[in-house]
Amino acid sequence: MPDEMKQIIRVNASAQRRLESGHQWVFSNEVIDKLPEYDSGQLVTIANSNGRAIAEGYVNPHTLIAVRALAGPNQSIDSRFFRDRIVGADAWRRTLYPDLDTYRVFHGEADGLTGLVVDRYADHLTVQVLTAGMENLQPIWLPILEEHFKPRAIIARNDTAFRQYENLSEAVTVLVGSPSDTVEVQEFGVKYAVDIRSGQKTGLFLDRKDNRRALAAFAKDASVLDTFCYVGGWGLSAALAGAASVVGIDSSESALASAR
Repeated sequence: MPDEMKQIIRVNASAQRRLESGHQWVFSNEVIDKLPEYDSGQLVTIANSNGRAIAEGYVNPHTLIAVRALAGPNQSIDSRFFRDRIVGADAWRRTLYPDLDTYRVFHGEADGLTGLVVDRYADHLTVQVLTAGMENLQPIWLPILEEHFKPRAIIARNDTAFRQYENLSEAVTVLVGSPSDTVEVQEFGVKYAVDIRSGQKTGLFLDRKDNRRALAAFAKDASVLDTFCYVGGWGLSAALAGAASVVGIDSSESALASAR
């Protein structure tokens, strides 16, 4: 929607204070205007009670978190905006993890795109779209992922229950390319065969990578019990660091088979 056609949605003073301090959520009871007048996922200009623009974002009139901010006032939510956010986030990850081929590229609010999570598994990407607004914007951000990463495949892991809060259906779909059944990746010396179609989370608990590395510093000659181990990330990290013994426990036989 062109910027000049965007509707204004007014919020109260409490929401204004949070937005101006960098928070990205507005709850339904903080919206001054009538929410049913807006479409689910519609781009809006967020304004204070006097109509002064304070942010750009999108709205969902059917959810508790009714408005989510994406950018400052008068900033266009277009291809350039998404490219700057996505490429910038990836550059930061490559600085932190220069030798890894698997990491969380983009983590929603933490990187300034509320509702979007992107994980890299070697030459594959998985995405989770958690809001109606971000789903509506997919025609803008998906080509940028293709252009920047040139992946073999991109899979939407939209099988999370969080989508129910936005009245979105749950599904796993291939957005780009032809994905492998399993993808081999390496994290701090540990090799994994990841099921990115049906594995827990998006295939691996990538948001725990630094914790696994921290554990390794205490693992030498230790006896390690890895409960709820899934594919064995904690235990394998400890074993590689010189643990005397490692035992992994999980209710999933397929996860244990992968760990072995």
